[in-house]
Amino acid sequence: MNRQEELNQCSVQRYPPGAGIGVHVDSVLFGDTILGVSLGAPATMRFRHKTTGHRYDVSLQPCSLLVMQGAVRFEWSHEIPGASIHQTRWSVIWRHYKGAEQRNGPTETLGQI
Repeated sequence: MNRQEELNQCSVQRYPPGAGIGVHVDSVLFGDTILGVSLGAPATMRFRHKTTGHRYDVSLQPCSLLVMQGAVRFEWSHEIPGASIHQTRWSVIWRHYKGAEQRNGPTETLGQI
């Protein structure tokens, strides 16, 4: 991560038991590095290579830090299967939103907690 890509966005998500995240690769609008902290229930994050199909499961234990950059950021999709979530889980994600420079100032979005 370079100085031009300071982390300028933080997202906090609450996942009830059984709720996961679908397969995706985060948009290039979110910069080269994504940091995440997993809180609450443990979960399994599944990575799949976009061209070879190779798959790796990573255990996200409570308070674990996930850093996605380089090949894993752009060449691998990721998901968290809902079946791996047995209690409430929280996810805190930091990333650089490239669209923030085009706004007149900081923005804030509050969701239901």
